[in-house]
Amino acid sequence: MAYVIIDLFSRFVVGWMVATKECKHLAAQLFAETIARHGVEPGLQVHSDRGSAMKSDTLAQLLDSLGASRSFSRPRVSNDNPQAEAQFKTMKYQPDYPGCFTGPPMARTWLGDYFGWGALPLRPSPGRRLGSARGDRGVTGSADRGGVSKAA
Repeated sequence: MAYVIIDLFSRFVVGWMVATKECKHLAAQLFAETIARHGVEPGLQVHSDRGSAMKSDTLAQLLDSLGASRSFSRPRVSNDNPQAEAQFKTMKYQPDYPGCFTGPPMARTWLGDYFGWGALPLRPSPGRRLGSARGDRGVTGSADRGGVSKAA
């Protein structure tokens, strides 16, 4: 099982984790580490599927304590998160995608290479050049992105 956090502004994967099972504590740990690493200020909006870990009280309390709000995909709608679905489809069409991982170590290695590869967003945001997204890498929250656009 892979947990993946995507910054919808830049469409970069800002946090990810491979686990052998879905667990509310692991999901909370990933969000806490990712939010701390990127210095996200209160006001973050987290949109997720309706998995048990994402709907857990553990994650809800963590996000509430960090000033983040949550929204969820519609019930029984599997394609309600198009950015995540597009990211996974892009990943699965990579020439070296193994199709099946033999275990967590293989998945961590492959995903580490894939997410570290610097995959550009699937398409540029309106009014932005595709190349400017490289400068946004690792920036989330309310950071000033104006300097990146001017530099590009």
